[in-house]
This record gives sequence, C-alpha cells and structure tokens, in this order.
Amino acid sequence: QYTPLRIDHHGWQIALATLALCGALDTRPARGGIVAGLALALWLQISSEALPYVALFAAAFALRHWMARDQAPRFVSFVAVLGGTALLLLALLRGPQALADSRCDALSYVYLWPLVILAVTTVIAARLIGTTTAARRLTIAAIGGGAGLATFLVTGGPCLSGDPFAALGPIAYRLWYLQVLEGRPIWEQSLSLQGVILLPALLGLYASLIAARGASGEARMRWLMLALLLAGSTIIAMLVMRALSVAHVFALPGIAWLVARLFARVHASRAALVRVTGSVALVLLTPAGLCAAWVAVAAKPEPAKAASANCRAASVLAPLKALPPATLFAPLDLGPDILVQTRHSVIGTAHHRNAAGITAVIEGFVDAPDKARAVVAQTSATYVVTCDGLTEYRLYGQENKQGLAAMLMKRSPPDWLEPVSTKAPLHIWRIRRD
Repeated sequence: QYTPLRIDHHGWQIALATLALCGALDTRPARGGIVAGLALALWLQISSEALPYVALFAAAFALRHWMARDQAPRFVSFVAVLGGTALLLLALLRGPQALADSRCDALSYVYLWPLVILAVTTVIAARLIGTTTAARRLTIAAIGGGAGLATFLVTGGPCLSGDPFAALGPIAYRLWYLQVLEGRPIWEQSLSLQGVILLPALLGLYASLIAARGASGEARMRWLMLALLLAGSTIIAMLVMRALSVAHVFALPGIAWLVARLFARVHASRAALVRVTGSVALVLLTPAGLCAAWVAVAAKPEPAKAASANCRAASVLAPLKALPPATLFAPLDLGPDILVQTRHSVIGTAHHRNAAGITAVIEGFVDAPDKARAVVAQTSATYVVTCDGLTEYRLYGQENKQGLAAMLMKRSPPDWLEPVSTKAPLHIWRIRRD
C-alpha cells in the first residue's frame, strides 16, 4: 500500500488508523480523544471504510468512560471532535451542499448527522448529568449513543438494508464487484490468504493479553484497550479482506513486545548456538516472517504456466500512443493505466460510481457480437482494445463462449470491427459506425 508513486487511498487510511490508535493509548485522556477524533474524521472524508472503526473506537472509549471517571474526557472529547470535525471538513472539502447529499458509500447526510447528534447530545448530557458515578457515565453514553442511532434510523433510508454496491446492476455486481476479492470475506479467500489475514492479528492479540496480564494499573488497561481494538479490527478484516492492514498495524505493539521479551531470554543463554539460532528464529514471529512461513506451508502447488505479459506495462500500452486521441472501449482494469499513460479516454474503470460505464463495458464484451455492437454504438468509443494477459478479459470470454470477448480471443472479430496492426498481447480494433 506504500509503493512509491502509488495513486490510492489505502495508505492514508492505514496511517490515520495508526494515529487513532495513538489517541486510544495516550496517557492524557482528553488529548487522546481529540487525536483519535481528528484522525477518524479525516479518514471519513477519504472513505466510508472508516465507519466500522468509528463505531469500534466509540464503543471502546465509552467502555473505558464507564469503568473509570478519569477516562471520561477521552470519550467526550472523541465524539465532540469527531462530529464537529467531520461536519466542517465535509463542508470545506465538498461544499455546503454535501451536508444534504445522501450517499450510502461515502460520508454524507446519511452518516454525518448521526455523528453530529452523537457529539451534541453527549457533550450536553455530560455537562448536565456529570461524570461522578459509573451510573451517570453509563447514562451519558446511552443518551449520546441512543440519539445517534435514532438519527441514523431517520437519515439512513435505503442504506439501512442491502448492499450499497447492488446499485451497480446485476451483471456488473456479479462479474465485477463479486470478483474483487479484496472486498470479500475471509471464507471466500484461499487457505494461504486466510492465514495471512488471521495469523499476525491473532499473535498480536495473544501477545497483548499476555502483556496485560503481566502489567498493572493504567499500563494494564492500555494493553487491554489495544487488545479490544485489535479484536474488533480483526473481525472487520474477516468480513472485508483489505481491512487486514489495519488489524496488522494494531497487532504490531503486542508482537514487538513479545519478540523483545523472547529476544532478551534467548540472549541470556550461555550457549552461542541458542543465542544465534534463537535470535534468527524470532524472525518467524514478525508479521512478514509469520505470513511467509504460512504461505510456504499452506499454498497448493500449481502447474507451471507460461509467463503472461503485464498488460499494464508501458511497453505493452505504447502502441496506443500512436493513435489520435480518442475514447477507447477497453476492459475496466486497463482504464486507469490508459488514462495515466496516454491521451485517450475510456468508457469505464473499476470505480463503482461509474455504474453506467462499468455495465456498458461488461455487457459489450459479454454479449454476442450483434448485441454488443448496439451497446458499443451507444458510447463515444472509436476503438475496442483488449489484452490477452488480462484476467478480467478471460472472465468475459468464459461467461459467454459466443460473446464478443470470446470471438476476439479466437481472432474472429465481427465485421463492424477493423483490426489495427499492433503487437501482441495488445489488440486494437477500429469501430465501423456505418
């Protein structure tokens, strides 16, 4: 996620999750709540993937608020800063009209106002009721949480049920969204990937609990807070694979503590062999070492396959630069690279907001040539572009053996496509409009 020059948002999400964790473990409760609230409010502007973590941190802080009076400032400052900052940032970054915009897949009216109501009612309740007793603190959390939940029941609308991505339409949902494994649950992943998701998180959870058992006072509570947030983030990672990054970050403190403790024990040995082999073996407890070891054991051997070209490489897409600027009817996964590396436009990319473009591309490649021609004709495309090494392209061919993609794979294009001379694996056809 941190590859140099990578154009993506996940790296920022991981960084903000780490900052929120710092707020959760800050020895100064009010400051910690402010830091966590700011981090999650900014994360919400980037992606609605922050929403489950907002709920997780709010629940964890509310629990500590109920258990210990000195932790009340962390919870109150967190919800206050979260709601206020989310409101201000949304208006600043997307304009005041965004405050009334309703979207299920991003921070909008649907989620914003429950957070604002949570902030306002919690702060007012804390001021009026006070935090002197556990019962009063529980009442404050219940009032704030109840008001936020009630507001969401009012603002949620269609977001309360169903998958927000179902709006893509059945064919795009099935042939694109369900094929994006990073957004799928752990039980749909391979055995090797299941271990990659779980093992670092479970080791970090185990180590955090062991560290908590050996600590006392506020140090123990910080370890338990870490374990609670790690457990919650692990559950999220099990439901959405790409969330494993946050769980692994939250696992790092416990793993680091465990490795340091074991390293000290190994180094205390008088035997050089124990010191050397033991120190090296501890590499297996790092997330990278643990995952590598698991993959080596769990991965099933696959028959050797001929190396396929990288369809996204500049050398492969270079022939497109010889064409005059045009709109290309190309597979979704090629779209971003075409936009970055050439002067051309595309019909769709793998970004769900462009439901019409995604649907047009899939239907155009899957439908039989005569029907596909009608789909392509409704677009502004001048050329059809394919690449032999693209998994998405092969999927279209497998979906309909008589579809356009399957025909193009057989080098049997319909008469409304005129081949343009180029070098495999890239293939270009000019669309005849007559």
